[in-house]
Formats: sequence, structure tokens, C-alpha cells
Amino acid sequence: MFPRLLSRNVVFSLGLSKQIRFFCSKLPKLFDGGGKVVKPDKSLDYYSIFGLDKSFNVDTLDLAQTYKQLQRQLHPDKFVKADAEDMEVSEEWSALVNDGYKILKKPLPRALYLLDIVGFPLEEGSIDIDPEFLGEVMELNEEVAEAGSSEIKLLADTVKSKLEEYIEIVDVLFANGEFEGAREQVAHMKYYANVLDKIYEKETEFGMY
Repeated sequence: MFPRLLSRNVVFSLGLSKQIRFFCSKLPKLFDGGGKVVKPDKSLDYYSIFGLDKSFNVDTLDLAQTYKQLQRQLHPDKFVKADAEDMEVSEEWSALVNDGYKILKKPLPRALYLLDIVGFPLEEGSIDIDPEFLGEVMELNEEVAEAGSSEIKLLADTVKSKLEEYIEIVDVLFANGEFEGAREQVAHMKYYANVLDKIYEKETEFGMY
């Protein structure tokens, strides 16, 4: 038995007039006119580092290409003859790029990060989880614990499908500026992601990888 999701008709009818768009025109400047590395501005967020709109909907192929482009510019080989300051600043940039890529490339970390940016962080106590939902997740966890190799594959497919549904709903809610609703759905999504992690552990035990 699985938690009920909002229907797509309900989701798409949510206040389109409230849609919020964020814009970022270009990648940040890494080097000055003299070729020295520019220290990253403390106000930079991960979206700005990759020249992206602050949106849940991210083209991960474009993200990967930009990541590789930035990594090429910041490769340690390019700073072999650089002074200590440039080396330190380039390492600071590399850390930001790596951390940003890890966050933005996957839906759940991206959603949690975006909630922080828009001022609706998912913190303990910020959401009242429906007891019925918690009961259903507990039941699902029990099914995972008791599942054999054939059952675990079916459970994996079901949970992945539910996560895809959550991703679609969260995308629309963010686009419409429905941040409270997005936070609630992301909280549910997090529970499912934890179940999927347990499924992966079981699959490893069964030698399915």
C-alpha cells in the first residue's frame, strides 16, 4: 500500500499566475584580465556557479558539460607555476564546482538545496507528516526487509516509479512558487529515497549488482 499523490490535474491547476522565474545570464568570472584567478564571491550559490536559473528543472546533460568545462579551466596542471594565492583560490573554486555538481545533478539534493534558497528549508519539525503516510512507509520498509530476490526487484521498480511521480509534482510546485507544497512533497520524497537505499542494500546482498 503506497501513499497517495496529488493528481496531475490538481498539480497543473495550481496558481499558474504565481509562477516565479529566476534568471542567471552567464557563468561566473574565474579569471581577471591578467589571467589571475578571481576569488569567488561569498554570495555565489551553486546555480550561479553553473550559470543556471534557480529552478528544480535542470538539464543534467548541460550541467555535466558545464561541470567538465569548469574542471578543465581549474585543472591543477594549469596552476603548476602559479603562486600560492592562485593555487589556493583555484582549489576553492574546484571545491565549489564539485560540491555544486553533486548537489544539482540529483533530484532530491537539488530540491532540498532549492528549498533552502527560497526560504523554505526542510528542517526537523517544519513539516507535520501524516501518520497514515508514516504507517504506509513503515509497511513498505517491512516488505523490503522480508523480500527475496524476486520481490526486491518488483519493490525497486515500484519505489522508483513513485519517486518519478514525486519529481514531476515537485517540479510543477517549484515552478508555480508553491514552496510550502513543494516542501511537503520533498519530505515524502525523502522517505521514499531512504526506502530505495535500503532496497539497494538488499540487492547488493543478493548479488544483483
